[in-house]
Amino acid sequence: MIDRQSRAVSALSALAEMWLKSRSSPNELLEPYPNDMVWLSLSTLLESFEVQSLWSLIDNEQVRGASGPPIIGHIIASNTPLLPIVSVVRALLVGSDSIVKLPSRIANGWFTLFLSQLTDVDSTVASHVETGSWQRSEQARNHAFYERANLIIAYGNNESLSAIRMSSQTPVLGYGHRISAAIITNGEIQDSDFDGLAADILMYDQSGCLSPHTVFVEGELYNARSAAKRLVEALSKCQLSAVRNSPDRAARVEQARTLISMDHSAEIIGSDGARFTVVVHEAARLHVSAGHSIIYVVPAVKEGIIEVIMRAQPLIQGIALAFEESPTWDYWKQLLVSAGFNHICRTGTLQRPTIHWREDSREVLGSLIL
Repeated sequence: MIDRQSRAVSALSALAEMWLKSRSSPNELLEPYPNDMVWLSLSTLLESFEVQSLWSLIDNEQVRGASGPPIIGHIIASNTPLLPIVSVVRALLVGSDSIVKLPSRIANGWFTLFLSQLTDVDSTVASHVETGSWQRSEQARNHAFYERANLIIAYGNNESLSAIRMSSQTPVLGYGHRISAAIITNGEIQDSDFDGLAADILMYDQSGCLSPHTVFVEGELYNARSAAKRLVEALSKCQLSAVRNSPDRAARVEQARTLISMDHSAEIIGSDGARFTVVVHEAARLHVSAGHSIIYVVPAVKEGIIEVIMRAQPLIQGIALAFEESPTWDYWKQLLVSAGFNHICRTGTLQRPTIHWREDSREVLGSLIL
């Protein structure tokens, strides 16, 4: 088992080095998200595939030499393009074969490119990964998939995860619906923090679990309005390529804005076509937006922010902080870690996790050992 694990570590490290040098990308016209957007996340992920980094992950979770299930089945959601890469890498590092059910309605160019480059580096390691794509309604194929796997890792909304658990006798490790948030602390916040927050919001059209939906501003309503105006400026100048705006997407944004305009506690501070919408809301709570880079900016005193995020903890995946001085960071990080949050970062890095990130606070590799 150690030999197979060592081979996977070596192959993944070599793949990462090669890919970071070439920066090869799939056909952008076929992909749902622009390549420059994906590379922001991908570069950080690949950098964490360095040999010592992977062995540190393996040893920290005490799985050196441990055997994962013979076959792990992966059911991949369509919201973010790097999800199948992370899921399969986890399986490779515990010596499990993978069968991957990819989304059927979108291109899967990034994962296809990953497998192609892995084959070039080490075809034996790549041979442990098998892929397929079919409609959710194809029950015969679903049943065959469940029968083959010894463990299923499933990503999707809570309803789809419930349906999978009801249909399968195989253990299911499910990752359901979550969102993220940001906190602008009291102090002189730099423009770079707002620039980073803008990128966090625009990444993947706010469709991933690390996409912020609410920005809590420490202070009064006028502080929130001031922060919202700075955020509008940052979003307007953000260099990330815009997500293609389909008629359906435009209609959903317009419908969401109409509903916001009917809320007397809400005020749209700024927008840019359908690219983004910044809303100040007086209610100090976690707001879940309609997506498509509609972001709520909410004022609250420090104690109020703490109370809200503690209450909403089961729904929050990550928290980004904008702060002036390191003691402020230390205070909030200690507080959030003690509350059970594990993805706490500075604005601009919320959507750039490494392979070490414990999604839903589960161990990356240890959770795969049955």
